[in-house]
Amino acid sequence: MRSSANTSWQTFQALEDEKRRLILGLNTGDRPLLFKAHNDLDTAAAVRAALGLEKSAGLIDETVLAQLQETGDTRAFCGGDILCLDTEVPGPNLLCFTSGSTGSAKGILRSADSWTHTYEVQRQTLNHGMNASVLIFGSIAHSLHFYGAMEALDRGVVPTILASFTPKQVLDVCARDRPEILYATPSHLGLILAQAKTYRRAPLDSVRMILTGGAKFNERNLRPLGDLFPSAAVVEFFGTTETSYMTIKQPNAPSGSVGKPCKGVDIQVRAADGRLLPPRQEGALWVKSNMLFSRYIIGEDPQTRWRDGYLTIGDQGFLDEAGNLYFTSREGSMVTIAGESVYLDHIERSLTRFISKGEAIVVPIADELRGNHLVAMTQFELPQDQRDEALNAMRAEFGTVKSPKSILHAPEWPFLPSGKVDRQRLVEIAAGFTVGKV
Repeated sequence: MRSSANTSWQTFQALEDEKRRLILGLNTGDRPLLFKAHNDLDTAAAVRAALGLEKSAGLIDETVLAQLQETGDTRAFCGGDILCLDTEVPGPNLLCFTSGSTGSAKGILRSADSWTHTYEVQRQTLNHGMNASVLIFGSIAHSLHFYGAMEALDRGVVPTILASFTPKQVLDVCARDRPEILYATPSHLGLILAQAKTYRRAPLDSVRMILTGGAKFNERNLRPLGDLFPSAAVVEFFGTTETSYMTIKQPNAPSGSVGKPCKGVDIQVRAADGRLLPPRQEGALWVKSNMLFSRYIIGEDPQTRWRDGYLTIGDQGFLDEAGNLYFTSREGSMVTIAGESVYLDHIERSLTRFISKGEAIVVPIADELRGNHLVAMTQFELPQDQRDEALNAMRAEFGTVKSPKSILHAPEWPFLPSGKVDRQRLVEIAAGFTVGKV
């Protein structure tokens, strides 16, 4: 019997059967079902039951639900925590919602097979056991944690799902339930490490693998993570809700790269006119695989385009001669300062060299003279000499106009339900500082 620490596989199957009977009684036809995302096994069982009935199904949180109700993209509740979209989509398909740090969420439609292929790539690449236990502590409405829960269930393993995220609770559950695989954003890992400094525990040696993505991982965290999870490999992947895995970084990958494309993934770098670019020339990243999404079912993104079976979402980067991928920026990260284009990703990578813990985010602040100016926000306060060193280095690298005017410690480090940083809230916090507080 495969089981999580608290729920047997047979108990979960009984729960799935109960959800199946509920769904059959709704008579929704081919209209996609959306389940309000409670972080529990009931929610995961409902999605599994719907897929087993050849329906399209996904999860939705309160924020996205409010957006959809405001725009009229949903019909009335079918009952309780279930609603359905006012369109027909024969299944089985999965619905995910992007949780980017700015802008409205978009509904992603993908075939159930596309995630099955992703499971296979993960297992073949990382070679983790089919019985490996899983801890989910982020919102399962977010694709990373939704995927992690569904991957475990595909193996017949019931994941442990925390109702809400607190770093202390993660440490306690790791000690008590001894999970083997964790799915975590870099923001989650930073908070767990900060908690571990004041909440000492014995090393958590059950964890064999930590999968992290959704934002750039600060490699300075490798050593403290190794102290806390001495048996764990920290695996950084590159991909998006639309593409699934593009690369999974191996230990021998060159510094600064995100690794080589996964098996079955073809990545091309193209110029604006569609020409293929040679190694080390930066351009738009186009990807082809059997793990790609099908289309947006709600909302759209002008950066997302298809051509000859290849997909781009606006990511920029280059390949080296050995086929390693280097991600440089997303087109949506560009702002204009004094008539010049500035990519926030580039500034943040430079700033990260001076950050020993936590995160650092660069945000644009509206400026009547230049259009925008930049402010860097840090999760933990930096000593004055470290701030001066970072500011001087960025001015030398990018020039006075394009570099941040100041580095501020945010007294509140805001998160989206996904575990990613809420950039819009950081803009508001930065704008609230006066010159005298800088």
